[in-house]
Amino acid sequence: MKKYLLFLGITAMGIASPTLVNAQSVSYTSTQNSGPLSITNSEFPPGVYDYPTQISDRWPATFNETSTDRMFMHTFNIKVGKGCSVSAASLNMKVTALGKSEVPVNDKLGFLNNAQGIFSTSIWNQNEAPGTSKNLSYNLASVPGVGSILNTLNDGTFSIYLQDDTAVNSVTLRTTVTCPDPNPYGGPVDVKGEHFQCYDVKPAEKSKPVEITIQDQFGRDKVVLGQPVMLCNPSAKIHGKKSYRIQNKERHLVCYHIIKQRSPKSLKVQINNQFEGNGLQTGERQIFCAPSLKKHITGARPQSHEAAMKPIKKTLN
Repeated sequence: MKKYLLFLGITAMGIASPTLVNAQSVSYTSTQNSGPLSITNSEFPPGVYDYPTQISDRWPATFNETSTDRMFMHTFNIKVGKGCSVSAASLNMKVTALGKSEVPVNDKLGFLNNAQGIFSTSIWNQNEAPGTSKNLSYNLASVPGVGSILNTLNDGTFSIYLQDDTAVNSVTLRTTVTCPDPNPYGGPVDVKGEHFQCYDVKPAEKSKPVEITIQDQFGRDKVVLGQPVMLCNPSAKIHGKKSYRIQNKERHLVCYHIIKQRSPKSLKVQINNQFEGNGLQTGERQIFCAPSLKKHITGARPQSHEAAMKPIKKTLN
């Protein structure tokens, strides 16, 4: 799964253009105030807002507000792509208490989703003085008394309000959006090692069955080998602009049919090579290959791989 980080911030300094941080992270800051939401008194649960009949009169507050009785409200627009979801989010605010004689202990910070109140809390204590500034921080995966509200962000919006004698200096919403990986197996990978071409073979003489014990990363088993069914030659290769020479021209593989075995457990694996990344599911063992020497008796003579593959401008491995 791929993850993308979005930083949505409100400041009093201006709008910054989107900045590419890395292949999986985009950061930008916005000062655009979304304006009043289309809301009615009935959309606020009891206790979320003290004066629901005066919402329109108390709109809007600006950043670093100096006047009292002004309500601050902002809607963040979150970029959540198709099939993606918000997997983490945090809200950070800097606020200042307005008033002359006492702090606004009745001022509440609220979170909204589609104009529905989902969280409300008082932010000032009686012993704090007017003019006091503080930083507020909330993990939206664990909101006090509510729990996770991440699923409400998946529709692409998140709103906050703050009544009504508190100045908002800055607000930043940081979200992590998780999306399905379009290429879960990764791209082609250039793995070092010998290349082989494999040919069907017909043995001149029948081979006697041989019982051996074999072990690899999938397990250990006793199997019985039958006739040779494949001969693999070390091979040179040109792939795009890359050339690969033979590393050991004497080492071949002879592969034998496995005629008796216990059924191995089917496994899911991921493979990566110079051609692709892919997911595979294993089945029965088919062949067992042994390093072998080869001597030409009749037919085509060994070719000069060096001559056949020239010109090779760049040699790898």
